[in-house]
Amino acid sequence: RLGTDLRTLRQSLAAVAEFKGEVYGHGDVAGVVRFVAVNESTCLVEGAVQGLVPHGKYAVTVRTYGDTTRGVASTGEVYDCENDENEDENGVDVTGATPAGDLGTVTADANGKATIPSRVVDSRLKVWDVIGRSLAIVGVSGDGEKIPGAAAVLARSAGVGENLKRVCHCDGTVIFESTPDDFKPEKA
Repeated sequence: RLGTDLRTLRQSLAAVAEFKGEVYGHGDVAGVVRFVAVNESTCLVEGAVQGLVPHGKYAVTVRTYGDTTRGVASTGEVYDCENDENEDENGVDVTGATPAGDLGTVTADANGKATIPSRVVDSRLKVWDVIGRSLAIVGVSGDGEKIPGAAAVLARSAGVGENLKRVCHCDGTVIFESTPDDFKPEKA
């Protein structure tokens, strides 16, 4: 109806994971991480979270499942794209390579805030493949021991008229807004 084809739809996709604190099962973690499809082969990720342990190091990963009922424990392994021929679109063998959903690590500052700088992610990772999965932020101690973290569902974002947006007056950045009523957890 909008005069778009599948290629155009895929190129305009974005996904967002919102961490909203304790009431949503995210502990003290609050913030937003966004994925944006620049085109069919390029995906950008960026975000900012707070409520982390000051100076703590955290792994940021896309997880296989969007089930966050038990936090990170129910999200499955780090997501890795299906690739029957063990090659990416450039013919590079990816057998044994880092899973596409491994987005690296961030370190919280003295106030417990961490920024995921805007960057291109693994070319195997596509926005339309991560929607419905989850994003996990898990603390890693100095000896490699995993510390429980937070996980949020990756939901479709930036649909026509579906997001309240405003432009930051200082630098022109688009800021996605939400209200406290968005995604309210159901009471048992």
